[in-house]
Amino acid sequence: MENKVQSQVPTLILKEKFRLGLFDHPYLDPASVKVLNSAEFAAKGMEAQQKSLVLLKNEANILPLKPTAKIFLEGFNKEETKAYPNVVSSVEAADIIVLKINTPDNAGAEKYFLQKLFNHGFLAFSEKEEARLLKIIQSKPTITVINLQRPAVIPNINKYSKALIADFSSKDNVILDLILGKFKPTGKLPFELPSSMEEVLKQKEDMPYDTQHPLYKFGAGIVGYE
Repeated sequence: MENKVQSQVPTLILKEKFRLGLFDHPYLDPASVKVLNSAEFAAKGMEAQQKSLVLLKNEANILPLKPTAKIFLEGFNKEETKAYPNVVSSVEAADIIVLKINTPDNAGAEKYFLQKLFNHGFLAFSEKEEARLLKIIQSKPTITVINLQRPAVIPNINKYSKALIADFSSKDNVILDLILGKFKPTGKLPFELPSSMEEVLKQKEDMPYDTQHPLYKFGAGIVGYE
């Protein structure tokens, strides 16, 4: 029965394409699309980015940062953050470092083309990369923002960071607005963050949230600022 249903799927998709006239008129006229550049939809998209950010750690209520705090940005897009007046050009001149990093990607030689398009390999940073990041984090009080394309093993980065924010590809200016208190965090973690690769390897493939000592549990997230 399942195979019969699966075999009908391509036919149903083609039927819908014919019904919509995609074979006769495959290209849209932008002038006919009334939602293009919609301010309302853009505002909803910005709201979605704000709500997706997850504040996981806020040691001594370091966030939101004071408006006068001098910030050094590492890993941020200069174009998106040029409007922030207290951004300085060196670590030495900064009161706070805001470090943005991506999910660890320790893949080896990729056998298939599609593998090259996705972040994969071990969930922990290599020793060399972790040492580089910890050197930055320990040089000044640091707010670490990690873009979680998948779960990551980051116990040491979490330990030495004054604050930790989980990001899901929000724009850099949205992240800075959260850090500066222009809106309050409301996001919750959609998966758990394991505390070690050993615990990852002990997990059952068909059992979610089954590590014994996760760094952050599924649903973790600090709501609001005190």
